[in-house]
Amino acid sequence: MVQVEYHVGPEHSIEYLKIWSANTRGYLSLVCDYAVAVHRPNGAGARFSNGFHSRDLGRFLDSILMNQNLFSLGCRANCNVVIQVRPPSEEQTALAKQRVSEALSLTAPPPRAARVSKVPAKAAPELHEANA
Repeated sequence: MVQVEYHVGPEHSIEYLKIWSANTRGYLSLVCDYAVAVHRPNGAGARFSNGFHSRDLGRFLDSILMNQNLFSLGCRANCNVVIQVRPPSEEQTALAKQRVSEALSLTAPPPRAARVSKVPAKAAPELHEANA
């Protein structure tokens, strides 16, 4: 299970968030925390903990939290939110793989046709007999 906690500030934007990972016994371990620049003296960004690190997750969080105006939170200002995401079933995983595959095939450029161009034939070199 993964748990995401975040705080929505007075301006209806996320000020910081934490991502936790739960082991099979239910103990939570901090994966990373993220604070927007105005709430962290040394700048915005993900700080990973407990041996976790993911450049892709850091970039993903940057994209979302630096462009919050493109998303709606659907909650009131000055509140804390907790979301728990349980592992998917085998059926859910299979369906997700199928949908991703379909989406990628729809967005993939059409295969390129082989380019065949006619190359002009070179004239055969003239052979001259040597006079002996």
